Amino acid sequence: MTAIDPARAADVGQALLTFLRKQPGNERVSFAEEPSAVGDGWETYIYGFRLDGAPDAAWSAPLIVRFPSNELAWRAEQEAAVQRFAAERGIRTPLPLAVDAEGAALGLPCVIMERFGGRTVLDLLSENPLAGRKLIPPMAELQATLHRLPIEGCPLPSDGTLADRQFEGFRARIEYFGLSGLSAALEWLEANASRVSDEEAVLCHGDFHPNNVMASDDGELCLIDWARSALGDRHHDIAATLTIMRAAPIVPRNFIEGLLDRFGRRMFIRRYLGAYRKELPIDKARLRYWEALETFEWMVRVGMTEKLGGAAYLHRADGAMRFPPGYVERLRKMFWQYAKG
Repeated sequence: MTAIDPARAADVGQALLTFLRKQPGNERVSFAEEPSAVGDGWETYIYGFRLDGAPDAAWSAPLIVRFPSNELAWRAEQEAAVQRFAAERGIRTPLPLAVDAEGAALGLPCVIMERFGGRTVLDLLSENPLAGRKLIPPMAELQATLHRLPIEGCPLPSDGTLADRQFEGFRARIEYFGLSGLSAALEWLEANASRVSDEEAVLCHGDFHPNNVMASDDGELCLIDWARSALGDRHHDIAATLTIMRAAPIVPRNFIEGLLDRFGRRMFIRRYLGAYRKELPIDKARLRYWEALETFEWMVRVGMTEKLGGAAYLHRADGAMRFPPGYVERLRKMFWQYAKG
């Protein structure tokens, strides 16, 4: 099947309806609400929609269809399985209803799931920083709750350590995309992996930040986008959150947004770490290593987009344009600061 253009809502709607009518019981469905773009994801296109004529209550509720990034599409079924695993253990997360990991139906891999009735914590923080900051401690508590879950039966790989599994992927991408300039940093990570080799594996979300946590009007939090989830050292998950908050490039549209960007990040990190430490202890040396590794992960992503533009790992063709001038050098300095300890 020819791939649809995920940037065009009309293309998505036509292919989606054809796919949905092949689901048992949905043969006569139509759109009560046509697909419309939700959010502004870096790696994904997400559309919200609602069906008319579905006999099952789950299919009649507000839904979303999510097109994972090229790099993560192969994990679509695994991601859905992890969401179900976490939901069964009390973590609020959207329940997947259908997965097309091969893209046989829409021409691109996709996941259809329920839509949570709320807004992202990032939106709430941007709109009203004083009110939104009250959600930071509950966010940290949610992450700590995730880290306490029993992992027996989790559908994620558990062979070896998380760091070793990460190295395998890094080496493959460096070779494939010709990122030889990152070899010295990877060599440091491999040489110092013993710092975290005695890990106590937990379920890590891998992309835990204010744009992946949603809040309802009554304060219920919902964790979305599990594409980078993994079993491993919980300090990896903490480091991923900190690295995103420190390094994720945002281009402010005005002076006020610039102030919020500059000081809002520091406020979030301070409150987040304080709240998490009340739930679970943090080993500074382990965290430092994982902060270096997570920064390296960003260096790899940027290198991939510079080589092939958005097609490197994004569906969005404007992906590479989101990295401001000097961004790579900033990441490089951050990495070696963490490495030096």
